[in-house]
Amino acid sequence: MNKSPGTSLSRSIGSDSLKDVLATSGDIGLNAAVDSGALDGVPVLNVLTGLYKAQRDVRQVLYQRKIARFLKGLDSTSAAEREKFTNDLEKSGKLEEFGETILELIDKSDEVRKPRIVGRIMAAHISGSISYEQAIRVSTMINRVFLDDLNFLANFVWGFPSDFDREIAASLAAAGFLRSDGTDLGGIGGSLSSSKIRYRRTRYGDIVVEYGLEWQS
Repeated sequence: MNKSPGTSLSRSIGSDSLKDVLATSGDIGLNAAVDSGALDGVPVLNVLTGLYKAQRDVRQVLYQRKIARFLKGLDSTSAAEREKFTNDLEKSGKLEEFGETILELIDKSDEVRKPRIVGRIMAAHISGSISYEQAIRVSTMINRVFLDDLNFLANFVWGFPSDFDREIAASLAAAGFLRSDGTDLGGIGGSLSSSKIRYRRTRYGDIVVEYGLEWQS
């Protein structure tokens, strides 16, 4: 087996052993399976277990849990789709490059639930719903926001956010999930201090809502 974590991550997507991850129920069960070594048959987790065996610490355990969550996020894809995806990566010579890109995204995640969303976004790419560029861009953007702020996107398409939600909207706009769509100066004689910004959800915001937020169900 190739000992490169990047290549092993790519191979894990098309591996028969991924079914063990997809069949595991809930984050608690997934954590227990990772910690016990029950998922070491998954190529990337097997490689990381070997690398960490001599110096296992909290950060390494959390990293493996994040990877398992990413893989779990692929559960909307079929085995045939995942196998084809891995085979196409190998044919194009991009197995390691793709795997390393995903591992870096997962490593930068500041919240253990984010990799599950990234997995669902990548599943949308694997099934042909979005492009690779869109999947990577959105996944990178997810790491720039507070996770729970993404819930705001689910019920917001266009308009003026409430006073309570203005800062959330501004943060999501800075990340690229919303964009400014005009300003209300508050009527005749209105000033900049009383103005309100109207926002519209971007295509990237639509992608998160359509494909990424299923983790809440």
